Amino acid sequence: MYKAVIVDDEPFVVEGLKNAIDWSGYNFELALCTTNPKEALAFLEQNPADLLVTDISMPEMDGIELIRRTRQINSLISILVLSAYDNFDYVRSAMRQGAENYLLKPLDPDELAESISRITAHLAERSAISGAYGSAMLTFRSSFIENWVKDIVFYMIFVTMVMNLLPDPKYEKYLRLFAGAVM
Repeated sequence: MYKAVIVDDEPFVVEGLKNAIDWSGYNFELALCTTNPKEALAFLEQNPADLLVTDISMPEMDGIELIRRTRQINSLISILVLSAYDNFDYVRSAMRQGAENYLLKPLDPDELAESISRITAHLAERSAISGAYGSAMLTFRSSFIENWVKDIVFYMIFVTMVMNLLPDPKYEKYLRLFAGAVM
């Protein structure tokens, strides 16, 4: 069974998450459910987990900081972020820290189930890769994908900036060719 940690500063959300889906049906055991991100971090330092489900806005430690510090402990943990805020900066920050999905509150149980199903499939694939090629391949794969995504984001920003600085139509054709080549 995979192990999940749920963290949200609102107790009713934690209880709702525990009961929203049949976690064992997705091969998950709820290892810790808490309203305290510092408690979750201390738990994760001592206990391996496969999934962290966290709120993004909490008073003691925000979800981004919790994700960042959790990644230092376990770089392969899957992350699912919850938020009452439909804020692009939050989404971008969460994704930069490696979140697999960002769900808005109030949670739709079907959307949660779909996300957990995808994460379960991802964990099963990761297990198969690890079994066939060893853990070094997982580290390489994670690092490769992370760097690839960062490169794409960098080039998209670069091309956007250049296109804004050089609005001359005669350059647009070459910039679009360059943008297509790096994508």
